[in-house]
Amino acid sequence: MAELERVRKGGEERGRERQIVEVLRVCVGGVKPVHAGVGGSGSGSGSGVVGGSGVATVHVDDIDPIMLAKLDADRTALREALTKVPRLSAKLAAECVKQAGRESDLFVTELTDLLRGGDTDQTCCNVAEMLGMRGAVKGCWRALLLHMMKVRPRGMLERRAGNRNVSGVAWGNWLKSLRRVFGERELEESLEGLGFTEAAIRSWTARKLGVGRMDSTSTTSSTGSYR
Repeated sequence: MAELERVRKGGEERGRERQIVEVLRVCVGGVKPVHAGVGGSGSGSGSGVVGGSGVATVHVDDIDPIMLAKLDADRTALREALTKVPRLSAKLAAECVKQAGRESDLFVTELTDLLRGGDTDQTCCNVAEMLGMRGAVKGCWRALLLHMMKVRPRGMLERRAGNRNVSGVAWGNWLKSLRRVFGERELEESLEGLGFTEAAIRSWTARKLGVGRMDSTSTTSSTGSYR
């Protein structure tokens, strides 16, 4: 019996190590885990320690327990989706998972489904509109959306405006959602460096609505219908 118990505990420990490695791989980005007091060129603790080999190491004890804890199916799925967001920090991922425990199941499943859309402009827009429908947006969700937008290639505003599949109504709803999430006055400041200046928004909105009217006129003229 003692031998069986030893084998069982050994299997659990190996499973935990594999889980830790996976969390580090996707959250921290190509690092190797070490236990406290091990590795590197010194005895310092904390994440981001670089050893003599030049390979970044992260101490196992620095991993937030929530990233290894057993959660219900919905929140486990969200945690997995978060680990696949490009370059998302382990700290922010953990904050989001913790906050998910206070959110409704509907919110968690909807956000998970949207994040599964991958690293695209449309995913960012969908998440913005989902969060914009809430009365109050928690800081971690705001930070998540901001991160997702920042890792996209610069020019999201221009690409969205130039997308003929995005109607004028959809364009307006997206901008309205961004203002609700980041604040009416703070939008430009929050999205600093992404080109979301008030001047740019007004300019692209005018072009977007102008093109929309031209398309509408062209369609009704060709069909002879003005309904």
